[in-house]
Amino acid sequence: MTKGIQKGYCYLSVEDDELNGRTIKIHGQDLINFGSGSYLGLETDRRLIDGAIEGALRYGTQFSSSRAYVASGQHSELEALLAQIFNVSADCVIVLPSTTLAHMSAIPVTIESKDVIVLDRHVHNTVRMAVNLLKSLENSVEAIEIPHNRLDILEQKIKELRNRASRIWYMIDGIYSMHGDISPLKTLEDMLNDYEQLYVYVDDAHGMSWKRISGRGYTLDTIKLHSKMVIATSLNKSFGAAGGALVFPEKKWSQRVRTCGEPLIFTGPIQPPLLGACIASAKVHLSDEIRTLQSDLLTRIKYCNELLKKYNVPIEESIAPIFFVRVGKRDKTRFLAENLRRDGYYFNVATFPAVSPERTGIRFTVTLHHSLEDIQNLIEAIASYLKEFDR
Repeated sequence: MTKGIQKGYCYLSVEDDELNGRTIKIHGQDLINFGSGSYLGLETDRRLIDGAIEGALRYGTQFSSSRAYVASGQHSELEALLAQIFNVSADCVIVLPSTTLAHMSAIPVTIESKDVIVLDRHVHNTVRMAVNLLKSLENSVEAIEIPHNRLDILEQKIKELRNRASRIWYMIDGIYSMHGDISPLKTLEDMLNDYEQLYVYVDDAHGMSWKRISGRGYTLDTIKLHSKMVIATSLNKSFGAAGGALVFPEKKWSQRVRTCGEPLIFTGPIQPPLLGACIASAKVHLSDEIRTLQSDLLTRIKYCNELLKKYNVPIEESIAPIFFVRVGKRDKTRFLAENLRRDGYYFNVATFPAVSPERTGIRFTVTLHHSLEDIQNLIEAIASYLKEFDR
């Protein structure tokens, strides 16, 4: 991390007086921003901005109270709208200030002492943080890790554990944040039906909004909310506002988190301006326009995949707006990153410890702020510099 700071890959600050979603200025250079998770570009949508303004005008800059005591009525309004998006009852949805705090609220009070946790090796670090918190509170809770997306090994673990575990919780991402790859949800759904003790906890933060059916996320676009599944997602990123949300199959689960989840009890809420933006975004999601936005993003994703294939960039086709170009050793990634930055592109550099030293690369994202020309120019530049390694 220290070297990353020294090389100017992380802990940067933009120098713009205002932001347009497409470009950012760093060290005096205007860069096309291929590092944003705001895939639908809603952070600059006037309706969300007006929602934030209205929230501030009506409720002030903050509502300073724990939700355990009293909350702004905006929370109930937002949870009712999200319930429509997720097709559940309103008492099965909880909004929190972040997805991280959602994990911290749900996991320690949902997992019980006789349960066993199975972590996908690539599950988001914030899920691991919540599991570590749980382990510090309940030393009897066992957590093991299995290789990425290896449901055959999961099945083997279920058979090994079922005589001593009350429930076996498999923890995954719907869309994995670094490489943009997906969980095999259809197969996992079959396993949920076949194995009574199997439960699934999904971080679908990067799947939210840009998939079909009111933007309820990749997971619920692929399978129905199972009776043994909990989903945590983001109201940042594609949703364009702030906070996180938990979706439960039954009220009794959400009620336990509401009454016992420590971040809900001891942490301040999403504040009124951003709750206003969340409500405005939810209304966009429930309108016909969401499908137009999703279609426009899909066009960019497909175009990006076509160009990567055309120019023989070593990357697997992605269904998500996240792309990872695996370069290899750190010196090669550094060469590619420095040249692309000089050419006017911002993106994420993935190096150790986020990935192994031999599997470093660059991660870039596609949003509705990008033109097709922006995408083409970036891919052509990547392909050009990668050819330097073969000379």
